[in-house]
Amino acid sequence: MLLGRLLKRRSSKRVRDVPARDYVERRGTPGALRSLRIAATRTQAQLLDLESGWLYTPLCVPIGAERCTTLDLHRVYSRDKYDVVYTDAFAEALDACAVPSVENIFVLSAPRNYWHFIMDCVPRLCFAAVMPDLRERALLVDAGATATEREVIARAAAQVGMEALRLVPAAHPLQPIAQAACPGYIDRYSATALWDEMLYPAAARPRRGIERLFVRRAARMRRLVNEDALVEALARIGFTAVDPGALGFEEQVATFADARVIVGVHGAALTNVLFAPRGATFVELYTTVHQPFYAELAAAKGMRYVPLAGESHEAAVDQHDDFGVDVPRVLEVLKELGVS
Repeated sequence: MLLGRLLKRRSSKRVRDVPARDYVERRGTPGALRSLRIAATRTQAQLLDLESGWLYTPLCVPIGAERCTTLDLHRVYSRDKYDVVYTDAFAEALDACAVPSVENIFVLSAPRNYWHFIMDCVPRLCFAAVMPDLRERALLVDAGATATEREVIARAAAQVGMEALRLVPAAHPLQPIAQAACPGYIDRYSATALWDEMLYPAAARPRRGIERLFVRRAARMRRLVNEDALVEALARIGFTAVDPGALGFEEQVATFADARVIVGVHGAALTNVLFAPRGATFVELYTTVHQPFYAELAAAKGMRYVPLAGESHEAAVDQHDDFGVDVPRVLEVLKELGVS
């Protein structure tokens, strides 16, 4: 019995995770792991050149031909989300994959989520600014990339010298890749600095002149049930209410570009706080569960940040609950911040 289990383990084709440096040293290709020093934050980001392998597009994680991931370099989500990759079923899917390979590419693909697209995906283009060989490569993007996302990519790519842009859609959840440049994780402080200084410099952004902004949320979950009452109260102290989801990218940037005070419900639209002035005041409204994304972004922007909990509209379940806020309390918090 024991011998059988050992033999099965030895012949297992499951995907394994290894440190990126160990991976390239074992292959004898140390030059395949390249580093980029981000001057604004004095941190480093790394890029792995893969000769061949796959890209698991739902998590944007590359898998080398030896069935190895390098999560120390490429992990964006919590570790448990990647557990699906290290299973027999996943290994069998790799064996069965008959999708044509795409070659000589720069991996930009990211799941369809505005936060991750803006904060994790587009900042990877900074590698092309200092690694000229990357500028001639096609960009591997999500097959469902919207016209707006393609517009953002094109704009940012032009800023780093990728003028003749070619986008290649990832055609399958397991997309075979060859001669692929796979950028690693870029921390929030660095991503913010890259947007402000390189990808869309603050001085070049359009402006609508809105200094006090309430960010509406039009969605089927995490709805603010007394939003209209809050909008009415905030309007009396000079706030403009806007639903960023109804605007194009340039309009979203312009809406936030002059916002010195921002109040909004936790959701993807608040990613645009990235385009607000450094040092602004930001009040995030959330349900009974606080998530850290916008606190991290606010810290990276040097903002005064105040998370303000609401009350679940029904029995509390998770961060997606519909909820209400105490309108007088919101106004009181703003007054304490010098906004009245």
